[in-house]
Amino acid sequence: MAAATTKKSGPVLADGAWKGAAQLVPLLVPISSLTLDAENARLHPERNLAALERSLREFGQNKPVVVRDGVVFAGNGLVTAAIRVGWANIAAVDLSHLTIPQARAFGLMDNKSGDLSEWDFQRVADIMRELPEDLLGITGFESFEIEPLLKSEFTARDPSLNEGAESARDIARGIVTFRVSLEQAIVINEAISRVRAQESVADMLEGRALELICADYLAGAPVEEAPAQPPFSPEP
Repeated sequence: MAAATTKKSGPVLADGAWKGAAQLVPLLVPISSLTLDAENARLHPERNLAALERSLREFGQNKPVVVRDGVVFAGNGLVTAAIRVGWANIAAVDLSHLTIPQARAFGLMDNKSGDLSEWDFQRVADIMRELPEDLLGITGFESFEIEPLLKSEFTARDPSLNEGAESARDIARGIVTFRVSLEQAIVINEAISRVRAQESVADMLEGRALELICADYLAGAPVEEAPAQPPFSPEP
């Protein structure tokens, strides 16, 4: 298993000072005593680690990582980010009451449970509108996601209609709705921005861009690479 070491980036705290919730202080352990899980199934790309870094610098640590026998089973990304900001210690709870298979299953569940939840984007937008501007960039959302959210007006679904009837009504009006995760929405927005750049139509409607993407897919011709542009959000 790989040791919990990684190349540091950005400014490093000279004293490696930890900060966080006072209740976590008794749980502090040296990061050097921990080992990242070599079998961790969750990837941590740069965007994820950068968001965790910003969070640690601004908010400190507010929930512990989960370890067993010194191996990190939940919180590998947080430990990596803590190393990058120069911390020498991190708060951790030990799953000594679980077997290794149980600890590994818990690690999967801890990550998967987030995927199984859904965003209420109306509430996300409402919360963001109340936040100071300097905190928006520390939420983990990127600027190309924040701007459309702040401009959007959300229409609640009609609870008196079942999903099939509502879909039929919307399709008859030329409206197609579908649910996607935040990660999927990011990919879709990226694809739409590339189509806009490729077609040199910065304000192309999302529906038209998706139509072109689907047409290319059906024809077996992938959308050509083009410099990405932030997605356009028409004024309501």
